Amino acid sequence: MSLAPSGLGLRRGVISSNVVSKGPFVPHDTSDRAATAESADRARTSARADTGANRSRRHRIGEASPAARFRRVRERLGLSQRDMAAELDVAHGAVGLWESGARPLPGPVLRLLSLYEQDLGFSPELSGSGPDPLKALTVSRTARNAKLSRTVAGAAARATVLALGRMFVDRERARVLSAGAHAAIAARITDTLGEMKGLAMKIGQSASYLDFAIPEEARAALASLCTRSRPMAPSVVAEIFIRELGASPRRLFAEWSPEPFAAASIGQVHRARLKSGELVAVKVQYPRIVEAIDADLKNSLLAERAIALIFRGVEPGVFSGELRERFLEECDYRHEAANQQDLRRLWAGRDGVLIPRVFEELTTTRIVVTELASGDDFETFAGRASQAEKDRAGDIMYRFAYESIFRHGLFNADPNPGNYLFHERGVTFLDFGCVKRFPADHLDRWRAVLRSILERDFSRGAELLVESGYIPNPEAFDFAFHHRLSLHLHQPLLAEGPFTFTQEFIERTWRMSWPENRNRFRMTTPKHWVFTYRLNWGLYAVLAKIGARGDWRSPILDLLYGEGEARPSPYSDSELALLAGLPT
Repeated sequence: MSLAPSGLGLRRGVISSNVVSKGPFVPHDTSDRAATAESADRARTSARADTGANRSRRHRIGEASPAARFRRVRERLGLSQRDMAAELDVAHGAVGLWESGARPLPGPVLRLLSLYEQDLGFSPELSGSGPDPLKALTVSRTARNAKLSRTVAGAAARATVLALGRMFVDRERARVLSAGAHAAIAARITDTLGEMKGLAMKIGQSASYLDFAIPEEARAALASLCTRSRPMAPSVVAEIFIRELGASPRRLFAEWSPEPFAAASIGQVHRARLKSGELVAVKVQYPRIVEAIDADLKNSLLAERAIALIFRGVEPGVFSGELRERFLEECDYRHEAANQQDLRRLWAGRDGVLIPRVFEELTTTRIVVTELASGDDFETFAGRASQAEKDRAGDIMYRFAYESIFRHGLFNADPNPGNYLFHERGVTFLDFGCVKRFPADHLDRWRAVLRSILERDFSRGAELLVESGYIPNPEAFDFAFHHRLSLHLHQPLLAEGPFTFTQEFIERTWRMSWPENRNRFRMTTPKHWVFTYRLNWGLYAVLAKIGARGDWRSPILDLLYGEGEARPSPYSDSELALLAGLPT
């Protein structure tokens, strides 16, 4: 099936030679000559009329002449008159005649022009004095904060009206009203976050599977941010290509789909076909996204919300610094391409793990081109897969995360559901923009912490926390509570036999680690630990959404203990009963 759109996907040679010929047109007989002369007279008369009342009418309503529209499309495509003639397979002199108005555009060319305008997001009106389309994204810190505040205020007002309404209806009716209102409110917020992009959109994506303080209807609406949001106009995409690669997508690819099929927080993804035949996914970065993220990181409202959703207690400077470093790296698609190539090489040949190839020659700071992967998206897979298929997929995702960390020092810290595709061969992993590279000494300390828990050496575990910088004031810290909390967080690794990730488990660990944590304000999070919380409330949350069941202990033991090294026994039921002492 062709990926080409109706306009830009048309191939060269679509303008028939009987419309505009590359050579002189020789009539076959006298009647043809007469018809041709009559047609030319009509064209000249039409052109003269165009200089009069019709042109004045277009000027009054702001509509561009066909000649001006044609020139605008050619310039946006970055083509010379000769290149445009080659694109249309016509004599290059015809383009000059059309643009000067000396010769009217033939009907087929006008129809093709309309298709180009549609695919480039143009209207027939004059727009030369309009704003630069690459500056359309709101990047002012004040403006972004105001946009979010207005949306939140509107949602709060609707929620208040809903609460009042529930006083006058029965319980079942109130439940139905609540579900509908929550969905409507979330849709409003989703639209705003999707328009804002950047960190604001990342927060919405995370909330769809992390924030248990919001209703299921709201989480379902926010989940759409993992796969789609308001797209860029095709003209903006074309402009980015011209600036980055010197040519429009239509010139670079054999086939190009101007409509994105997926959205990310800093870019959108299009289908295309290379001239060599390969189908590819083309991610194009939103304009001015670096400025937008910078504004978001300075925005206290967004920063506080991000901390509450994803991270525990953390010193503001450490949090914002690590966040800035990771997200600004993510804005350089060459960095993402390098991450993807590294992980693809490290996992080559491993059963069940697929990572798309990167086409370096077409990858720049703002464009990355990779092999187009196929498979079920997360929601489709979760709805149709058998439990055995879900368990196998969960095992692959789990091993990929932990082996990448402890064998290679790499953690793909953006495990949202939109970054996986599922198929018979296993799981395809996507989006490697936010990859944390751990130094060796941090990995050694992390291994020691996990071993202290598995080996029941709790005094050593406490020492490691202090040494790591987690606990600024040990005298004020409740180590007994933290011990029980650690057992709960690591429950999948402690007992022998299968463990099932559930939404209840994720919600319980999230609440105990953040709103109900007795040490909430008595600990901080050192730099290299900031993104590791996305294992507990990122990867684990995704596994819970498919109810993955399996042996999660053995893979960790293989990573922490060498061959022939004594391994700790699993926890008994009585030991795990300590979990009952935690608040619920």
